[in-house]
Amino acid sequence: MYENYSILFVDDEIHILNSLRRGLLEEKFTCHFAESAMKAIDVLETETIHVIVTDMRMPEMNGLELLKHVQVYHPTIIKLVLSGYAQLPQILTTINQVDIFNFILKPWSIEELAVILHRALDHYILQEENASYKALLETKNQAYQSILKRIDDVVDQAKKSAELLRICGNEIIGFGKNFCQDEQSMYHEILTKQQDMYNLLSKTVTIERKACESDHIQQQITQLISKQFPEAVFDTRPEVEDSVFVNLQMLEAIISSIIVLFHEEFTQHGLYVNFGYGNRFIISLISPNAAKAAAEEASDTTTCTDAKRVWIKNLLEKIFDLCKITFQIINKDGNLVIGFSFEEQ
Repeated sequence: MYENYSILFVDDEIHILNSLRRGLLEEKFTCHFAESAMKAIDVLETETIHVIVTDMRMPEMNGLELLKHVQVYHPTIIKLVLSGYAQLPQILTTINQVDIFNFILKPWSIEELAVILHRALDHYILQEENASYKALLETKNQAYQSILKRIDDVVDQAKKSAELLRICGNEIIGFGKNFCQDEQSMYHEILTKQQDMYNLLSKTVTIERKACESDHIQQQITQLISKQFPEAVFDTRPEVEDSVFVNLQMLEAIISSIIVLFHEEFTQHGLYVNFGYGNRFIISLISPNAAKAAAEEASDTTTCTDAKRVWIKNLLEKIFDLCKITFQIINKDGNLVIGFSFEEQ
C-alpha cells in the first residue's frame, strides 16, 4: 500500500537518524534522512516526498523555519514534529503557525512511531484521492456544462428556425389573401408561384451558419443558377479565398425561389451574376432594363414586377435578419438588382 510513498526524517543528531533507519527497515515506504534543514531542502528539490518528520532544535535553520518553507513550496506534504518535552513551547508556536498533522514526543517507541507514520501516509493518500475526485468532477462538470450549452444552442436554433418557418408561411401564403378578383387577375403570375416558393424555402429552414470559403460559395451558386437558368451570364473575376459565415443551403433555396419568382423578367431581359470581393463577399443578380420595361408597360399603376420586388423584399429582409445576411433589391437605372453580402469569419 505504501510502496510508492516516501518519508523524509530531519534531525541533527545522527544517532536518532540511525535508530530510525534501523527501526523502519521493514517498512514498505521509502525513507530519506537529512542531518540539517538545509540538507532537507536539497532532498525536497530532488526527491518526491509525501511526509516530513523533523526535530525542532537544529543549527542554522530550526524546525519551524523548515516547516514554513515546506508549507510554501511543498504544500501537499504532511508535516510531523519529533521533539522532546523541553521543546513543547516551540512545538505550540509551530502548531499556531504551520499546519502540523501530529507531533511525537521523545522518547518514542518504533511501534508507536510506525502507527503515526501510517496514519500520516493514509491522510496524504486520502487527500490525493480527494484531489483526483475533485479534478474528475470538475472535468465532468465542464463536460456537462458543454452539453447543456449545446442543448441550449440547439433549442435556441430550433426556436429561431420555427420563427423563420412562420415568417415564410405568413409572407408567402399571405400574399393576395385579401385581393379582389381584379387584383387576383393582375397578380396571377405571383399567386401561381406561391406554393413552389414555400416548398423551396420550408425544406431548408434553419438559421445555423458555418464558415465557408468564398470560392466554394461561388462554385455552388454558379452550378445552381446554371442548372435552373442556363442562359445566365457569370462574371469571371479571379476567385478570392475569403472565409465567410453563411447558411449555404438556405442561400441556395432563396436564390432558387428568386429565379422562380422573376423567371419571366430574367427570360426577357437576361440574368447576369456578379461575385464581388470588396470589404465583404457579395453576390449580385442583375436583370438589365427589367424594371424600366415594367414601368413603361404600366406607368400609372403598380406593375407585377414592382409587386414581386416589394413582396420578396419584405420576405427576405425578415429572413435575413435572423440569418445575418445583408440583402438589397433595387431599381438601379432601370435595372433590377438583387444583392447579398455576408459577414467575414
